[in-house]
Amino acid sequence: MSSSSSSQRKAPWDRNTKYWCQYCQIFVQDNKSSRNMHDNGGKHKGNVQKYLRKIDKDSKEKDDAKEKLRTELDRIEKAAALRYSKDTGVPADS
Repeated sequence: MSSSSSSQRKAPWDRNTKYWCQYCQIFVQDNKSSRNMHDNGGKHKGNVQKYLRKIDKDSKEKDDAKEKLRTELDRIEKAAALRYSKDTGVPADS
């Protein structure tokens, strides 16, 4: 639900709508004051920081895994080229 919809007038049966905070995993009343109070709270800010640190950590781990794979593939390629040159008698292109 967008923030502009919370500022519009709501029908009587639709006044108890809730906003799901993806960082805190809780529902908050979907009105400006409740959302501002929640968003400015220490627990919410800490959860946002934790989420961002997790994204950064996951990205670094993914990059490290890619680098490890690249290194291993280079090692295998060199070993294959060496073996090929020994088998065929053709010098390896190192």
